Amino acid sequence: MNQPTPDGQSPALPQLPESDTDENLFVLNFATRLLLGINHRDELLRVAIETFADFGHSERLTFYALSEQKQTATLEAAWYRRPLDIGKQTFALSENPPFKALFNKTPQTLHGHIENEILKPGAGSAPCAILAFPVIAEGGKMVGSMLLHLDHPLSFGEWQHLRVLASVFAIAIENLRLIHFTTRSTEARYRAIVDNSIDLICRFVADGSITFVNETFCRFFDQPESRFLQKPFHLETCETDRDSFNEVWASLSPDMASREIRCRVLPTPGSERWMHWVFRPVLDDDGTFIEYQAVGRDITLSMRAEEERRAIESKMVEAQKLESLGILAGGVAHDFNNLLATVLGNIDLSLEMPGVPESVLECLREAKTATITASKLSQQMLTYAGHQIMRPKPVNLNEALQSLQHLWESNLPSNVSLSFSFADDLPDIHADTAQVHQVLLNIISNAEESFDENGGTIKVSTGYTTLTKDDLQPMKCDPGTPAGPFVYVTVADTGCGIAPDMLPQIFEPFYSSKFIGRGLGLAAAYGIVRAHDGAIRLESQPGAGTRFTVYFPLSRAQTPRTQSSAGGQHVGAPKTQYHILVVEDEPAVRKVLEYVLTRASHTVDVAIDGLDGLEQFQANPQIYDAVLMDIKMPRMNGDKAFHEIKKIRPELPIIVLTGYAEESVIASFHPGEPAAFLQKPFEVQHLLSALKHVLG
Repeated sequence: MNQPTPDGQSPALPQLPESDTDENLFVLNFATRLLLGINHRDELLRVAIETFADFGHSERLTFYALSEQKQTATLEAAWYRRPLDIGKQTFALSENPPFKALFNKTPQTLHGHIENEILKPGAGSAPCAILAFPVIAEGGKMVGSMLLHLDHPLSFGEWQHLRVLASVFAIAIENLRLIHFTTRSTEARYRAIVDNSIDLICRFVADGSITFVNETFCRFFDQPESRFLQKPFHLETCETDRDSFNEVWASLSPDMASREIRCRVLPTPGSERWMHWVFRPVLDDDGTFIEYQAVGRDITLSMRAEEERRAIESKMVEAQKLESLGILAGGVAHDFNNLLATVLGNIDLSLEMPGVPESVLECLREAKTATITASKLSQQMLTYAGHQIMRPKPVNLNEALQSLQHLWESNLPSNVSLSFSFADDLPDIHADTAQVHQVLLNIISNAEESFDENGGTIKVSTGYTTLTKDDLQPMKCDPGTPAGPFVYVTVADTGCGIAPDMLPQIFEPFYSSKFIGRGLGLAAAYGIVRAHDGAIRLESQPGAGTRFTVYFPLSRAQTPRTQSSAGGQHVGAPKTQYHILVVEDEPAVRKVLEYVLTRASHTVDVAIDGLDGLEQFQANPQIYDAVLMDIKMPRMNGDKAFHEIKKIRPELPIIVLTGYAEESVIASFHPGEPAAFLQKPFEVQHLLSALKHVLG
């Protein structure tokens, strides 16, 4: 038998073989090829009923699907010389007893009342008999019953052919049921997996129309599934990412592997999320393009964590760079101060020499002024390095600014306007007043230099706020700066502003945008703020001015360090001539000290380092009235030599000389020690005054 023709009718049966066995094999093979290759139930029913009609020579057939569990019979297909469109009709056996006869598992002929009831859906004249052929699946499960309306008796061969057809038909129906069950189960499992996925999953055809979205997709955009199906695929991306997304979208093609993009989307008004999207084509088993699939993952938290990690890493790198620069600046300042001490000492000695012409004295005074100016530059380097002396105490920021308000106003050009706005009831900050002044002076000077010949306006204001770790993140501060309450001062100018590419370097030492700038003003200001556990916020746009906001932490309870101004007092009768031990590794400085003290009528012994000084002292410790000790020296540093000498004579006054600031070396000594500090470079008179003070 051939396949149905395009008009839905089956062609005539082919010539059957002559033997019964061959006929049965022929029918079995034909039915198997015909029925088992169909994957849709309606098509299977149509072909099966036509085949039964051909083999049974019947013009009228009906098929009932049976459910033993539900005890129902459902009319699914009918034939009267052609397929009839009857729709499905279900009959409950409890209400329609005649249909119980259909559940007989052997072929039977129906007559009488049963025949009349079951003939209702048919058409045409009454047949001579109705033959009910059971359709039984493996295991004896009753699948249905095929009713042939016959007007002639069936031959034994026709009976056999129909039995074979019924068996194959049962297998085909059961196979379809299993396929559909498996498909539905697979789809249900797939849907459950997809809907419970953390990823957004969407499918759309070539024109962009969406065919599928999972529940995560709907939750993310806060819209029902119906809002997306059959609608164009569209993502509301941030403006900065729109071109990149459109470029990826335009590149989608059925023959591509995949496309990926990270972009920010706006799932709901006012919200912004980072998403990682992967687009790929979906192909069938033959490689034919079906649709596209888009899988999106919300990576907002990981992107934020990555941004925070990069920010922290950047701050750590910056802190390490600043620490390295600080060490370099501190070392340079120390050596520079030693040189300046020699220069300044010799200038002071030259100024006191008799018979020096006035013209030479004037040159020496100019040289001294330049040397003192150079020492201030060195102090700025020490400030940036964090080696400057800091004497913090509770300070009212308003009062600290008001004390110098008139000075700042009088020193600015007439075309620069300076105004102040002070917040009420500011709490005290924990700061060194002089260094706070230095910070504001450096920032105001920077603002003044930003103006052209037309001048401008500088506004200084104060306030109080609380900063979180997130607030501190973009500011200039140490990574470990604690969050909390801060008092701040803002300096805003209407100058030329700072170019964006210059902002990261603006606080670095020796960096300046001005041709004659030294690049230490803002670097020193930042060094002071760092030393106070504070922070600086910088906001600037070219042509729109610059705003510096400096934050200082509030005052806290402090245990003040004892300032060693007098130290131990020299015991004995007052005298004007003393025996002094000078311990200094720099030959030029050592020579100046020896000359100055000798001219002051003191007896001087000199040592070239800490070990040499200790050995000289140990040889005759009672002859010395005081010791002048440098700190950083080869073989033995001054702090160690200091403590060894103190073990022998605790009451002996020792004056510490250092190219560093007092604050950076004080930790090496006990409270009340040493008797005095002298920071290089120092004037001769300061040295003699300090010595006189500690010796009484």
